[in-house]
Amino acid sequence: MEIGQLIDLLRARRRLALLSILLCTAAAAALAWTRPPTYLAKAQLFVSTNVRTGEIEQAFEGERYAQQRARSYAQIVSSARGAELVIESLGLSASVGEIDDKIRASVAPNSVVIDVSARDRSAELATAMATALAEEIPRLADRLERAGGSGRSPIEVTGA
Repeated sequence: MEIGQLIDLLRARRRLALLSILLCTAAAAALAWTRPPTYLAKAQLFVSTNVRTGEIEQAFEGERYAQQRARSYAQIVSSARGAELVIESLGLSASVGEIDDKIRASVAPNSVVIDVSARDRSAELATAMATALAEEIPRLADRLERAGGSGRSPIEVTGA
């Protein structure tokens, strides 16, 4: 079919085409207006090593270690354990599965920044969940790093 034929066909069927466009637009608008809003709250955490040194090789290894730990913490937070932390911190009556579907943590490649997000129909609850994660992740990291009985954690997690 050539362009001229397509234009002729549209002219002949312009009422049908216009009606289709109007119906689709109305359906999309109705769907958008009837759906409750969803709010997204975000927080960022910075993972660093507590080792202070002037040697480049040790600093590089410390950075790589921090990157690995950041990915590990993000995986833990994105699991049921992250949902449990939020439930305990906020005293929620929701199930672990419900909260787990609402929270996420991720780390960009070669980064030491953990991006935490929480999504909910309530802006206040979304913000509270993201804040709870941002407060609980440093505590979790400290407990995990000290599990071997060492006095000081080699990792420090702080708000970015």
